Amino acid sequence: MKITPFCVFTGLLFAASVGAFSQGQRTFRYSDGTTQTTGAPKAKYSYDDKTPQVNYKRAENKSSYTSPTRPHVLSEAEKKELRKKEDKNKPAVVSAPVPRNIHDGLEPAEDNRPFAPTRLLFGYIDVTGKLAIPYQFGSVGNFDSGTAIVSKYYDDNGKEVLPYEDQYHNRSKQRWGVIDKTGKQIIPCQYESIYLFRCGLAPVKKDGKYGYLNRSGEVVVPFIYDRADLFYGGYAQVHINHKFGLIDTAGNVIVPLVYDGVSDLSYCFAAVKKNGKCGYVNEKGVEVIPLVYDNALNFYDEGIAPVSIADKWGFIDKTGTIVIPVQFAETYSFMNGIAKVTDGDHKTYFIDKTGKRIDDKNRTDQWGKSN
Repeated sequence: MKITPFCVFTGLLFAASVGAFSQGQRTFRYSDGTTQTTGAPKAKYSYDDKTPQVNYKRAENKSSYTSPTRPHVLSEAEKKELRKKEDKNKPAVVSAPVPRNIHDGLEPAEDNRPFAPTRLLFGYIDVTGKLAIPYQFGSVGNFDSGTAIVSKYYDDNGKEVLPYEDQYHNRSKQRWGVIDKTGKQIIPCQYESIYLFRCGLAPVKKDGKYGYLNRSGEVVVPFIYDRADLFYGGYAQVHINHKFGLIDTAGNVIVPLVYDGVSDLSYCFAAVKKNGKCGYVNEKGVEVIPLVYDNALNFYDEGIAPVSIADKWGFIDKTGTIVIPVQFAETYSFMNGIAKVTDGDHKTYFIDKTGKRIDDKNRTDQWGKSN
């Protein structure tokens, strides 16, 4: 009958009393009182390439040290047998996390079976947990309007490789594309980046430049920009050589690329900055409020916007008239006729559109209390 050493199940470490240390040999005392002299205790089979650590106790002074032992290298037959057990004991579909992340009836899922050939790759499962799109992607996004953004990895020769080969060997490139609900690539995984679709278009990077594609993969806006943002309200921010402007969904330049900064178009106005001063342009790109402010925020449905001069904030209307004097250390945009402000004494309170302070007792809105 084979006697096994006493094992403490903490980090899979073997603990044994040591009787002698000489010329690389060690004497181990077992729980039944017998001893064995050997070069090192036998390590447990390892599924990976990590070296197990064995802790030996010195009988003389109760001190300890850690000595590594090389794991047993599995033969092909042993690996095959373990794969059979893995396939038998593990479900083919990875359990989805809670809460479920289902969009358009599909949810991203990762294959984490240790010996699966698609290990660490992503696919999609349906609402029942059944694998709907096979594990084949390096990363995946949620479905939206029947499409999802995915990526694959390729080496310098264009051959597809697994994502962890990039992690350890740094020899592959991640390329992005778009699939439909059947897993078909409607936009091939060949782009350096793809962002979300808005207004039917997505910013895409190719050869270091940005343009826009539609959901069919057609180039709507050519790859000429150094940066391109998502469309918002039919317009998107773009820039070339650190100069910003706005384009429409046809690729027409609405606000010329001559500004140091530009906001989204909001209620027919966009805040712009040039040579350190801010003002506003309309939806045709015409400067309608002069660039005389140190900072300027968007107009919203209240029809007035915060602006600042010399670190003090006030509010203007769409004609550029100051309706609340520049006097506050900090302001927020108006919502439901009320804005939160902080004065020069660091007191925070609320005002109406005339600039009059509002008593907290008379307010019913989403803002917090004054200090």
